[in-house]
Parts: sequence; C-alpha cells; structure tokens
Amino acid sequence: MSNYSFNEVSLIGRVGKDLTISGREETLVVTAILATNESWYDKEGELVEHTDWHSVVFFGKTAKLVKQHVKKGMMLHVLGKLSTHKWTDKENVEHYKTQVIASKVGFLEKKLSEITVPEAA
Repeated sequence: MSNYSFNEVSLIGRVGKDLTISGREETLVVTAILATNESWYDKEGELVEHTDWHSVVFFGKTAKLVKQHVKKGMMLHVLGKLSTHKWTDKENVEHYKTQVIASKVGFLEKKLSEITVPEAA
C-alpha cells in the first residue's frame, strides 16, 4: 500500500458576503464565503439549481491582498487544500467544520486582472 495522498481544491465562484478579518498585519487572517453553482434537469425535465457555500481562509501576503481588493459579489479562482477541524462543545457534542486553506487566488474581475498575486506564505 502506498503512503501517497493528495489534497488539492480548485474553486471558481462569487464571494457571498463581506469578508471576516482577524489578526494584525503580521498575523492577518481573512475568511471569505465563496458560492459555487451547478444546475441540471431532473427526470421531469425541470431545471434544478444548487449552490454550495465554501469557507475559504487566506493567510499572509495573500490575506493582505484579498483584504485590500475583494468585495462581496466578486468572482474569484481559489487554489488550496481542504482542512477539517473537530471540536466538542460544553454539552459534549462534537462539531466539524471543513474549510479551504487557500494557497493562491486569482481575481476574475476585469478591473483587477493586472494584479500580481503572490504565493501564500
């Protein structure tokens, strides 16, 4: 059995709400909620549309760039990896949250197309 594994995510979607920003300049963390959509026709020929909402976390120089330039409604291309966190609350109930930890971001808006996006720190 091989020990090889692979964790890579590529999303293209729109920012669904205002960014969540925490930390200071050197420890800046920015979280965006990215919407991706798909549609298909069901057995009756009716169009079905579905939206998934993804929590995307940016760190370092990429977080600074996203904080400065990204607004709700903008189209982004995000590359990263999935990370799932588990915790137990006061009532001893287990919770899970899966996020995309971004390594690269591309701005898919014409006015930002000239911005050079650094590699994640």
